[in-house]
Amino acid sequence: MINEIFEGATPSIDEFVLGLGDRINLLKEYKSTPQDGEWHAEGDVHIHTGMVLDETYKILATEATHLSEERRLSLILGALLHDIAKLLIVE
Repeated sequence: MINEIFEGATPSIDEFVLGLGDRINLLKEYKSTPQDGEWHAEGDVHIHTGMVLDETYKILATEATHLSEERRLSLILGALLHDIAKLLIVE
């Protein structure tokens, strides 16, 4: 999956869960983790993260085309994992 991203791939949240879910088990829990409705009306962490990935890809295709493969990968993984700690919060 990483090599494909280096070549320009833009995996969806579902593709990340399929491709990395066995290594990063918390990705499989995104769908069952709700977001605070006041700030994230879109629903669960899975939907929200998919939206963040889509916006990241738009930025990478426009104003951030100058970034190296490594920095591009860093931004994509940052988008994928930016809310992963929400799965660890016990209320």
